[in-house]
Amino acid sequence: MGTEFQHMLLSTMIAAGLENFAGLETRYENQVKSLRAN
Repeated sequence: MGTEFQHMLLSTMIAAGLENFAGLETRYENQVKSLRAN
């Protein structure tokens, strides 16, 4: 039970981290595009 909960928590944290990373990547790409446009 305890390990199951820890596993769920860990996978949730990893998923959140990947989402944040994807968001940062998109933001970075948008910044590069806007810099090239100018």
